[in-house]
Amino acid sequence: MDNNEIINELSAEELEKIAGGKDQKVQAVKAGVNIHELPGENQRVIAKTTSGAIANYTGELVYVEGKPWIKVKWSGKSGWILAKYVKIL
Repeated sequence: MDNNEIINELSAEELEKIAGGKDQKVQAVKAGVNIHELPGENQRVIAKTTSGAIANYTGELVYVEGKPWIKVKWSGKSGWILAKYVKIL
C-alpha cells in the first residue's frame, strides 16, 4: 500500500458508536476499496468504493482475524467493508 494513501483507523469509541446504531451514514476515505459479499479479505468482491461516496451502515459489526468489518448498503448492494476505510458522518 502506498504510504501517501489516507486510511482512517477508527478508535474504539467510534467503533462502539457505529456498532450501537442502525442506518448511520459512513463515507469512503479512498477509492477502490473492495466491498465483500461476506466479512473477510478472501470473500467475493461485489463492489468497489469511490472516494467520498456515502453508504448506509446497517448496524452490523464483526471481527475477522482481529479486523473490524462493517456491513453497508452500497450502490444498491449489501456487503462488508473494513472499518478503517470509512469515516462516520
